[in-house]
Amino acid sequence: MRTHRSAGALCPGWLLALPLLSISGLAYAVDPVFVPGNPTCANISAGSVGFSIPGPDTAGVHTNPVDGATITITNNGDPRNISWSAAIGSEPLGLDAIIVKAGNGANVYFYNPEATSGANLVTPSICGQNNNWCALSHLVICYDYEVYASKTAQTTYDRRFEWSIDKSATPSSLNFFVGDTGEVGYSVSVQKSAPIDFGFTVSGDVTVYNPWPVSATISNINDAMDGDFVALECGVSFPYALGAGSSLTCTYSTTVEDKSQRTNIATVIASGQVGGAEATADVIFGEPANVELDSVNVSDTNGMSWFFGNSGQVQYTRLFDCADVPGHDNTATITETGASDSAGVGIACYTLSVGKSATTGWRRTWNWDLAKAYISPALNADTNNDQIPDALLVASGQTVMLGYTVTANATSSGSDYEVSGIITVSNNNPVRQADLINVTDTLSGAGSLAVNCPSLVVPAGGSLVCTYSGFAPDASERTNVGQALQQNVHFAANGAGTAEGSTAYSGTAAVSFSANPSTETDECVSVSDGFNGQLPVTLGQACAGQLPRTFTFSGAFTYEVSMPLCTTFGVRNDAFGAANDSGRTAGADATVVITNRDCTSGCTLTPGYWKTHSNYGPAPYDPAWALVLPGGANTTFFLSGKSWYQTLWTAPAGNVYWTLSRAYIAAALNQHNGATVPTGVQAALDQASAIFAANTPAQIGTLKGNAPLRSTIINLAATLDMYNNGLNPDGPAHCTEDSTSGN
Repeated sequence: MRTHRSAGALCPGWLLALPLLSISGLAYAVDPVFVPGNPTCANISAGSVGFSIPGPDTAGVHTNPVDGATITITNNGDPRNISWSAAIGSEPLGLDAIIVKAGNGANVYFYNPEATSGANLVTPSICGQNNNWCALSHLVICYDYEVYASKTAQTTYDRRFEWSIDKSATPSSLNFFVGDTGEVGYSVSVQKSAPIDFGFTVSGDVTVYNPWPVSATISNINDAMDGDFVALECGVSFPYALGAGSSLTCTYSTTVEDKSQRTNIATVIASGQVGGAEATADVIFGEPANVELDSVNVSDTNGMSWFFGNSGQVQYTRLFDCADVPGHDNTATITETGASDSAGVGIACYTLSVGKSATTGWRRTWNWDLAKAYISPALNADTNNDQIPDALLVASGQTVMLGYTVTANATSSGSDYEVSGIITVSNNNPVRQADLINVTDTLSGAGSLAVNCPSLVVPAGGSLVCTYSGFAPDASERTNVGQALQQNVHFAANGAGTAEGSTAYSGTAAVSFSANPSTETDECVSVSDGFNGQLPVTLGQACAGQLPRTFTFSGAFTYEVSMPLCTTFGVRNDAFGAANDSGRTAGADATVVITNRDCTSGCTLTPGYWKTHSNYGPAPYDPAWALVLPGGANTTFFLSGKSWYQTLWTAPAGNVYWTLSRAYIAAALNQHNGATVPTGVQAALDQASAIFAANTPAQIGTLKGNAPLRSTIINLAATLDMYNNGLNPDGPAHCTEDSTSGN
């Protein structure tokens, strides 16, 4: 923007009191000053240059032939009311005054500051009545020669930012058991400072242009800002003659303290016909030319990096476990500045240990066997004609003492192999309890044993003591393993724990049953003897460690005179043993045959013969089996649940039911086979039938050793057995059996 020198200095003092109605360079209206006569630019001090435009109608473009300045006049529907604008070349021209001449005077329009256009200029109103305007005589245009000045102001400055960085870790320490995991939350914060601006520089140029047809003498050019002069580089020395139509450009560059808006003023000082000028430029700082550290990059030793354009924060988590003991240090660094901050996490890891003891105990149980033998007097009668004495020959009315031995022996067996002890779970973590899922105990070859714990919590720095017990199947050497299964935890960064996974700890102990038993059962047995159906007599006690032990016993037998001749008796002697703890019984018997002379009447066969001569073989079939109704060998034997054939082959195993049934079946088959059955034998068969019809094998098997029915069964079996063996005095002799017959 060009600002021309004000014309106010050329006006008379009384003119300075006129009000300014507008801003320089804009079209505006001012109040005229009436001057009588025919005033000129010179005598009103209104510029050094003037030229006239004749009236009465001045509309159009008018040019000053001296300097080429143009005045464009328009009227407002009346030649006496005009508006105007002025220029020289392409530049607006500032006028000091316009004289509007009419009648005997003129309206003078003064412009201070200079104006490049105006409006509502009228002639004086003294030429008639009712204030009629006078007809326009001419216009006088008044202005000065002044150089044109312009200036520029470019600003520049630099800006930088400062950054700080902070890193933290939450939590800063982790307390683990083996198998635990935990997250640590990391926070990386950067703080960007307020902008720090510096290097405020203002530069530009000042251009002086002389549009006029005469040379301008430039005495100096001053440039000022903030009250201080700014050095100009013009390339010429002053005073300097600036020719018509020429220009001079000076440059400058200076620094200021801050970027506040200010005004830079250039003043052109001229002498001679062409005056000076003043130019201003607003100094406005915009965006910085260079910005340092407007953004930064942060790298993290955990392997991540981030970009920051402003203050900000990033957060992330990292998972740790016991493999990271004793801890982890981490650093975040601003790449551009090297500023850094670190955050450390301490990690402690603890374990549990399992200790255990194993105590054993077992039970030894003695199982007793009795052996019974006839010893005296020697047999002296041959009842079956085999040339071997098999009976005692006793005269009617004779009494003999029959001697026997009873030998007690025992074998032992182990049972109740018990293992017990304690399981101690220790926690070396000084601040954290250990939570267990379970505590178990396993014995090799036996499986799990029962465990009893007061709780499933192992206190910090303490221990948990549990007990266990159970049984092994035998006395084999074994290994006992106690195990504590700990509940592992995953910790979130905020400290909240969640059950996740488990870790097992174990301890072992050897198990041996080599020591003496903790308990012994039935180590002694009470031995008694029952002679020929009489009540048993106690012989004494046999104990383990004194084995075998043999007792002797004798009983008197009298062949009563009332007994029939040609009779053979089986005198049976039974030994009984009762264990001291369980009361379990053992028994043995021995029978001696007594007769008063040899007798012969038919023949009988033993159970061994009939076992092998049924339709099942292996010996030839004996048709006597067909007389067992309704099904022969397959006929069900009373309440036994078995056939006759199966019953005959069933081992007694201590149950007198099977002893009597064997003798009964053989006697019945002998009867079917045509052997004579004495009255006593028939009575025995009938009594046995009644017992079988009323009792099952299981019922007979539960009878105690001294039960009357058991004694009856034993006696009946002896009677039938003697008959089957041809030993009954009134019965037939024993038949000769083939080699396939057994017991």
